[in-house]
Amino acid sequence: MKKPVKKKSAPPVAIPLKSGKYDQPLLLLFGLSILLYFNTCFNEYALDDYLVISKNSYTQSGIDGIPDLLTKPSYFGFFKNTAEEVTLRYRPLVMISYAMECELFKNKSTLLFVSHLVNVLLFALTAAALYRLLSLIFGSGFPGIAFIASLLFVIHPVHTESVANIKGRDELLSMLFAIAAGYYLFRFLKDGKSVSYILSVICFTAGLFSKEGVISFLAVYPLMFFFFTPVSGKRSAKLMLPFVAVAVLYVIIRFSVTGWSHPPSAERLNNPFLGATPVEKYATILLSMGYYLKLLFFPHPLSYDYTFNQIMLVTFSEPLVWLSAAAHLFLLLVVIAGIKNKTVPAFSILFYFITILPVTNLFFNLGAFIGERLLYVPSLGFCLAIAFLLNKFSAKINTAHAAMRKSGIVLLAGLVILGGVKIFTRNAVWKNNFTLMIHDAGVSTNSMKANDACAVTLILATDDPALPDSVKNQYLYKAIYHDHKAAEIMPSFTDIYLNLGVAFSRLEMPDSAAYFWDMARRQKPGNSKYSDYDAILGTLFLKRGLKKAVNNDMAGCILDLEQAVKYAPGNAEAWYNYGGALFSTGKADQAKAAFMKVLELDPSHQQAQLGLQSLTTRK
Repeated sequence: MKKPVKKKSAPPVAIPLKSGKYDQPLLLLFGLSILLYFNTCFNEYALDDYLVISKNSYTQSGIDGIPDLLTKPSYFGFFKNTAEEVTLRYRPLVMISYAMECELFKNKSTLLFVSHLVNVLLFALTAAALYRLLSLIFGSGFPGIAFIASLLFVIHPVHTESVANIKGRDELLSMLFAIAAGYYLFRFLKDGKSVSYILSVICFTAGLFSKEGVISFLAVYPLMFFFFTPVSGKRSAKLMLPFVAVAVLYVIIRFSVTGWSHPPSAERLNNPFLGATPVEKYATILLSMGYYLKLLFFPHPLSYDYTFNQIMLVTFSEPLVWLSAAAHLFLLLVVIAGIKNKTVPAFSILFYFITILPVTNLFFNLGAFIGERLLYVPSLGFCLAIAFLLNKFSAKINTAHAAMRKSGIVLLAGLVILGGVKIFTRNAVWKNNFTLMIHDAGVSTNSMKANDACAVTLILATDDPALPDSVKNQYLYKAIYHDHKAAEIMPSFTDIYLNLGVAFSRLEMPDSAAYFWDMARRQKPGNSKYSDYDAILGTLFLKRGLKKAVNNDMAGCILDLEQAVKYAPGNAEAWYNYGGALFSTGKADQAKAAFMKVLELDPSHQQAQLGLQSLTTRK
């Protein structure tokens, strides 16, 4: 009797793509990246693009600005001072890329297209480099995992901020160089060619000078050696020596440019833990880490802003803090369980921890609780872990049932469609400041910054002379709504009241404008803008007073004109009309004083002279 022949299990391949002469998976990833983000090429400047390119005098100077970009903090060309928010950033390579674009493309529309296109291409190159690196690491041991992980990285919507925002190039360029450095490092381990090792160190250096976060890869590369190569700890340390030397040199250069001492900011917007107790700080950090996990698994809704009070200071009595703690404890247990056998999930989680912890406010004050752009690098750990699970799932169903062999492709296709739709629509939100601020104020409803920024954007939109008055008024009332919300969240922020005053002044409601501008004046005296606002109030009260005079409301007219001369004591016309109103109501002495004030301001004012003569004739 013959023994039954066992059927061989189907190989664990989820994606039927082959790497050949044209490297089909790589080309697919590169092309998909461009397809998903190409609509950003028609976007304008948004958010903080003005800091690095549109209003940065050094980048706008093109090649001539490069010496300053190398020797001064990155935002110095905008702020022209050494405030904390200026000096903490030194990313010369990214800034030089902007300067070169400004040098080569003088037309604004062309420059915008090129700047956005560069971001898209950098993202596409990162996807290609990531696929190359993962293919080199996993080889035939985990077929398909390199492609799936790279694909998940490409379609993850949390990356839209980094790509759609021109300023996000620091994330794009630094990760591209970090991945390229890892690729050449593993190439060196395989081929032993010194050129690969040299290229790896060069790429790592370029990454550091793109963004300081690349320094975390000093821990990532040895971790990769431990998990995926037979390299000993001793050799790993030797391999990392040039990288450590470069990092030390970078730190010295960076702090010699930015300064070594950076006291914590006294502004809550730049120091979210201002006034927080240690318990509140660490509980809120844990809550924020949980929110990062939420964004990785469910990237909706997305927002550019999570500052005060969108993420609130909490204590350990908040249930979500414990939920986050439990989730991270589970991840830690997965690492502990898998580190001995050097599993992919264990590596993925460790990669995530290494790259996310520096941006959690645990060691450095980042000025915000969380930021979607800060997930750009750590999300790779998530994508790799999910890719491993999908690949394993695909292998099981391929073995279990022939009819389900393509289910992995169907699942991935569904993720591509969902991610693509979200990316495409989110890119449209990043069209310009107006679309971004209006949309995200509806997402980050508890953020003071998001509400106030929305209000400012709406107010500025009314500068457009082609905009109908009805639309202008609609914008202004909406701005007032958002700034009232902002004031409820952070009543100590003076700019809110300045903006409310501007909105009411444009609606020609001088009483409300005066109320908020006077509130700002009491809260923060000495602002040079107050004299301009007073002049506006003088004009508005004068205009309304004259309308009341036409309607024979002389009492109301005089009250408004009193306000006009109060806020604009140097306005001769306000004094003249005030005097005329007093004259017409029989208040001769007050009218005389007003006319004399007119002549003091404008001795050639004929109507004031006639007014005084009339008063003399009456007597």
